[in-house]
Amino acid sequence: MSFASRFSPPTPGGSFVASILKTKALVCELRYLWPEEGEAWYLFEIDAPKRKEFESRLQQNDSLNLTDYGKVLYSGWEIVPENIKAEMREKYGLYENE
Repeated sequence: MSFASRFSPPTPGGSFVASILKTKALVCELRYLWPEEGEAWYLFEIDAPKRKEFESRLQQNDSLNLTDYGKVLYSGWEIVPENIKAEMREKYGLYENE
């Protein structure tokens, strides 16, 4: 499985890049499938000047360090806790349809 194919948007359908375009304040949920550990989630704020480069790198199947392109706000395994979702909803408009 390629590196980029392990990243996925938080909702079914569409591309990761499309899901970024729908978010406010360049904050998004990333999911990554680690071969041995399982699925991790990252709430990530993309630095605006690095947005296009970040989107391009995701599509290239190259490994990347998220902190080169912004700030990891929170991370964890499997399910994002409700208190974190509430904070992200209030601050950035994520999870509005939940």
